[in-house]
Amino acid sequence: MSTYNLLTTELTCPRCNSTTMMEVNCYFGCTGLMKSYRVGDIYDWPLLTDIKGTGYTECPTCRRDFFAVVYVVSDRIEKVEPDLTRAPYCRDARVEDLRLTCPLCGCSSIAEIHLYDGYTFGRVVTDCPCNHEMHVDLLVKYGPQVEIHLEPDIQPYVFETDVEEN
Repeated sequence: MSTYNLLTTELTCPRCNSTTMMEVNCYFGCTGLMKSYRVGDIYDWPLLTDIKGTGYTECPTCRRDFFAVVYVVSDRIEKVEPDLTRAPYCRDARVEDLRLTCPLCGCSSIAEIHLYDGYTFGRVVTDCPCNHEMHVDLLVKYGPQVEIHLEPDIQPYVFETDVEEN
């Protein structure tokens, strides 16, 4: 079990668009004392630098998770915003039984794609037997149907879903 500092701040959830007070777990700096902070507070740590730290939270409105970026400037917590470049842990929908080719070894594997409300990308999970971590660029386009573009030259996979882009 890891330790973290707790930052209470107002955030807009990228998954449901609700703006509310949230508690963000901060996994950077000195976390052993599990201190509580707010935006504007001095972040207690031995580094005298500016950073973008990783935070993690769950929206109290929709109960879905997301990552946050915590900006510390001159040791002061400057601002916090959702990290839309990092997929949450909990998915909203998935596409199963896709066959993909591993870009590292060329083996064929079964994959599933996890989709997240409010995000224009997803996560690919495979059963690649060579244990390579497969990174596949994909773009999710929302509308009445969802299109998943695995590669620019290949026809998109299209399916019906209730996942919405916020």
